Order: sequence, then structure tokens, then C-alpha cells
Amino acid sequence: MARASRSSLRRRTSVDTDVSNHSDARSVTSPIPASSSGVVRNTSLRSKLSLSALRAKSSTQNFRDEKPTFEDAAQRDNETVQVEDLDFELVRPSIPAARASEDSSIYGRSSINGDAKADRPTFLRAESPASSTSGFPLRSPASGSEKGIPQPRGATVEAHRARELKWISAMASTPSSQARKSKKIRKLLQDGVPASVRYQVWAHLTDSKAKRIDGLYGQLSKREKVPAFADIERDVRQCFPTDARMSEPGGPIVSLLHAYLSMVPDIQYHKGLAYIAGQLLLQSPEEDAFWIFISLMDTHLRPYFSPNAIQMDVDASLFAKALEVADASVAKKLFVDMSIQPVRVIRPWFSSLFVEALPTEYFQRVWDIFLSEGIVYLIRVGLAILTLCRRVVLDGKGEGQVLNILARPPAILMSSSPDNLIELANSFKVKDDDIRKQRVKMEAQLKRQTQSRLAATAPGQRASAQPPSISLPRA
Repeated sequence: MARASRSSLRRRTSVDTDVSNHSDARSVTSPIPASSSGVVRNTSLRSKLSLSALRAKSSTQNFRDEKPTFEDAAQRDNETVQVEDLDFELVRPSIPAARASEDSSIYGRSSINGDAKADRPTFLRAESPASSTSGFPLRSPASGSEKGIPQPRGATVEAHRARELKWISAMASTPSSQARKSKKIRKLLQDGVPASVRYQVWAHLTDSKAKRIDGLYGQLSKREKVPAFADIERDVRQCFPTDARMSEPGGPIVSLLHAYLSMVPDIQYHKGLAYIAGQLLLQSPEEDAFWIFISLMDTHLRPYFSPNAIQMDVDASLFAKALEVADASVAKKLFVDMSIQPVRVIRPWFSSLFVEALPTEYFQRVWDIFLSEGIVYLIRVGLAILTLCRRVVLDGKGEGQVLNILARPPAILMSSSPDNLIELANSFKVKDDDIRKQRVKMEAQLKRQTQSRLAATAPGQRASAQPPSISLPRA
């Protein structure tokens, strides 16, 4: 009778143990705190019989430096559980020693064996590139110069300093008059200009020191106000609303443009001039900015602001032809379906050198290369913007909407970095030398047509239509 009662109790306890194991196996427990001598044992029946507690003991044992002795193993094997004054042998489940505990699998801890795959965090997907040891190798710190990988601050500073020294050396060894033809300078421009030397590079590329006349800027500033003075002050407030120094009445932008327009009266003022002058002043001292502005206008932009504006029409025609070659669908949408004149597309870009259209870092990179390559590079940048806005242009419903988007493209449409925009602009299969030759021919042809029209007018009208091109103060 006693043997039957004991057998019945053994079966009932076994069932309880199975239920307890099943319940604990569904939940994950935190690791059992360990003392210096090993795992602190819990004396409760549930903790002794729980699967997670047993696994914690098993995994903890694997961290020991020495293998357990035979006596220790025998002692563990003979452990019993006392229930109602009866002793029952504790049956341990067989768990592979190499298996990590459930806590380590959740928190991404590596398994306790030497398997290389266990070193990756287990919370990553199996197909995740970051969790793979082959096929998608993780990059080493040595490849930190690649895009998208943060570099140590010291390395960045050293690289920046090295670029500065390259530019200082290049400007010292290359005369300003030859800078635009120098292959070394062109390569450095493609790599980028450090902000710390940008204004010196711009002055070097425009050869502004060759035009400089000491004291002239101060004399021009004292002249009577030009007719566009009020318009300049209004536009400056709109272009630089958050910069008190720039937008103040009689500020540096107003002074620079007043001095220039009083010296070159045949220039028709345009808002884009305020943008250009303001950006030069943000980079350089006022008088230096004035002479860079003069060189920039004389070399590239002055025909855009002349009364007849022949050059803008020529460049608009060249841009339309380049767009037809690069993307015939967009060209057809703009110039055929919407009947938009090409000059309406490029005027906001070219008259401000993309200051209105692009973020600061972007148009500064454009200026770096434009000052070397000339108007041809503006055509390339225009093609790049249309490529980035291609879907919006093709889906556009009206010319007003499309022109507004092109004049100020939304940031979401722009490339991720200035370097990407420059790379896109360089990728078009446009022959720069051919465009330059066509530009000269078309300009000469339009000038002959204009002169023929002027020859048919009365002498008095012809004289009034040609104001003096420059007016310097008397000595």
C-alpha cells in the first residue's frame, strides 16, 4: 500500500514538474546573478525545476575556466527534491552545451562557443548585410574615407588642411592670368575648394587684382545715387531678410552695386545682381568683393544685363539644343507642348548664378567650377536640375507651375550632396568646345542683325541707344 501511494505521488509530482517546465519555457527570465563562487541557487521547487533556471545553470557552467570534476558531476546527478517528506530524484533535461541562453539571444549577446557566426548580433535579420560574414562584409575603419562612413575628427581636419595647402601651393605657382587654363587648377576645382580659401580662389580665378585701382571704390561710393538705388535697397531686404548687416539701408550690397552701376551706366539693374554681390560679400572684404564682382561681370555676365540682352537669347538657344540631345522628352514637354521660351527657363538661373535655385553649399560648388569653365558649365548645371526635376516636369499641368518649380526646386528633388550634383552635371555628353564655338558664331550673327536694325534708325536715336560703357572718376 505504501509502495502504491509512493508511486502515485511520484507520477503526480512528475506531472507538476512537466507543467512547471512548460510554463517557464514560454517566458524568458533575466540571468541569475552570480557570486564569486558560481551561481546562487534558489531553494524553491519552481526555480529548481524551471527550464530557464536549468539553462542558466548550464550556460553559466560553460564560462568556468576548468572542467567540472567527476565528484561535482556525481553530486549534481544525485541531487533530490523533497516533497512532503519524500525524496525524489531530480531529472535534468539534456541541453547542448553550445546553445546560448534565451537572454543572450534576445539582447544580441554572442554565444559562448567559438563559432564566428555567433559574434554578430542575433537581433539582426539573417539576410541583413550587417549580420553576414560573407557576401556583405562590414567595412573596416581603414575605409573611413568612403562616403557615408563617419571619419575621426582628426582625420577630417588633416584632410582639410592638406587641401588648403594644395590650393595655396597651386595659387602661388600658377599666375592668375593662367589659372583658368591650368589642368592642375581644374582638377583641384573638381575635388572642391575649402571654405577657408574660397574667396582667395575666386579672386585668383577672376584675376581681380589685375583690374584693381586703389582708392577707386571709395570715390565711386561718393557719387550721386544711381536711378536703381531704391530698387537695390528693396531687393536686398528681400534677398537677405535675416542678415541685418546686409539688409540695412546703405549696407555693403547697396554700396557695391551703387559703385558699380555708377561706373558702368549701360548695365540694366536686375535682382540677380543683388544675389551675386551679396554672396561675394559674405565670402570676402567689401573692396575685394567689389573687384571680384567687376572681373566676374566683365568676363562672363555683363552681356546678360545689357539693354539688348543678345547673349541671354544665344545661351537659351544653346541650352535648348543641349536639352534635346540629353532628354528629348523633357525638351518636347517644355518647348513644344507648353510652348515655353527657353530664355524663360534659364534667365532665373543664369542671372543669379543659381543662387535662388540651389542651397548655399550647392551653388558655391557650381561657382567654383563656373569661374574656370565659363557659361558652358551653367548649361550643364541647368541640365542636371532638369534631370532631377524630370518627373515633375513631365507631369506638370501648366507652365507657371513648372517654371516656379524649376526656378526654386524643392529640396526633396535635389541630390543628396553638392558632389553628386557636380558629378551629374559632368556626366552629360556635351562637347564644351563645340558649344563655345557655336556661341561665338550665334552672338556675331545676332549682333550683325541688331546693327542692321540700328542703322535704319535716325542718327539721334542711334546715339541715345548707345550710352557710354564705362565712366571712371577724373584724377
